Amino acid sequence: MSNAVVFVGISFLSMSPSDVPGFFYAEAAVRHILTVQKEQGIEGALAEIGVHHGKSFATMLDASASGVPVVAIDVFEDQHLNYDRSGNTTQDIFLSNLRNVFTASRLQQIVLHKGDSMELKLSELLRLTRHLKVALLSVDGCHTYRCTMSDLDLALSVLHDKGVIMVDDYANIGWPGVAIATGAFLQKHQTEIVAVAVGKNKLFICRRSSALLYSSIFQSFCRKHQCKVKGGTASSDQEMYILGPKQEMLPKFNENGRGKSRQAAT
Repeated sequence: MSNAVVFVGISFLSMSPSDVPGFFYAEAAVRHILTVQKEQGIEGALAEIGVHHGKSFATMLDASASGVPVVAIDVFEDQHLNYDRSGNTTQDIFLSNLRNVFTASRLQQIVLHKGDSMELKLSELLRLTRHLKVALLSVDGCHTYRCTMSDLDLALSVLHDKGVIMVDDYANIGWPGVAIATGAFLQKHQTEIVAVAVGKNKLFICRRSSALLYSSIFQSFCRKHQCKVKGGTASSDQEMYILGPKQEMLPKFNENGRGKSRQAAT
């Protein structure tokens, strides 16, 4: 039996997306990505694994094209499925926050799925997205290696040819499983995908066929917002480092677990 539901509710309009509780530093970057996607005619659903109280989800919904499904995937009240205790929310909290931000027509775009993302099959996810590929998928669920790898594999299977995956907490030393899983994921699919930018507590991944597009998108974002474009690393939540379409600049782990930087073949 499906746990999915399209949400229709009463709107109260007392907050903006930035007022939703939580931590989200990439609001401007996400808005820029979705704006350029619309300008480029990239049509797809949006989705987030791990929505917490809805702060990043609210930005995605607010910047989405009218009428497209925006899918929220979370365990919500089923906290026995929250394996790393990285977030704790309920459907009521999540939906109450969104009711305070959006009109009824926007609320109808929300598609909820309550459950463990590791148990979510591609066929069910495509049903949630109305069989649209996903133009932006935020991976912010369980932060263990196993969960992150599973969520990334699912994200890639549904990713639009010109879509992007946004990985939360990649550089957060409190969640090493995210970085290790992401590095292994990029290595496993190195002929197909590439990391194009890191910063704002996020890592952005796209298909190699779209690397030039997303390199350009982040270049234009950084010109507008005066963030770091090249050299060094993104050392704060406010910086954005563009990796470029030809290199990953992410650690490759050898059999002894030691990491070293590498440049991917193109």
